[in-house]
Amino acid sequence: MSLLRNCTHKIHTIRMYIYPLLKDELALLLASYKDFATVNNLNCDEFKIDEETTKAIKEDLIPKLEVANYNWCFSTMWLMVEKQSKTIVGSFCFYGEPNENMEVEIGYGVSPKFQNHGYMSEALNAIVEWCRSSNNIKYILAHCNIDNLDSNRILEKCNFTLAEQNTELNLWKITP
Repeated sequence: MSLLRNCTHKIHTIRMYIYPLLKDELALLLASYKDFATVNNLNCDEFKIDEETTKAIKEDLIPKLEVANYNWCFSTMWLMVEKQSKTIVGSFCFYGEPNENMEVEIGYGVSPKFQNHGYMSEALNAIVEWCRSSNNIKYILAHCNIDNLDSNRILEKCNFTLAEQNTELNLWKITP
């Protein structure tokens, strides 16, 4: 089955489709970028998953996707795919379902070739809009290394507000 399937959770932006990956798609992506790209008719030459993300996928996301009643959209990687070239430009994840305070946390990344071209801002705005349609999300949170100026700037540009700060991390927050 291809990512181009009729996915009810797919997010459309001006330049991208943003897809949540099913368990089998996530496993294939980890096993072989090339096979994943071939099966889904995508270009993923620039897309790479670091060791920390690989570990999180294996130890956290895939086990959660195996639980029958778990809200899978909050437990998987979402790929950002440029419509015109069918190239994976980046990804994001929720760090689980909304908590008791109706908060979800996100993490994201963009391939170097696509950085500083507005893709992450476009995706974040779409994610905020998608969350707005949910009745169980009051806040979206994002932790960001204080030294990651580009990522901090993106969050600010997307109307997140700085909620907390320590010597290493900024905590950004927005109400969808």
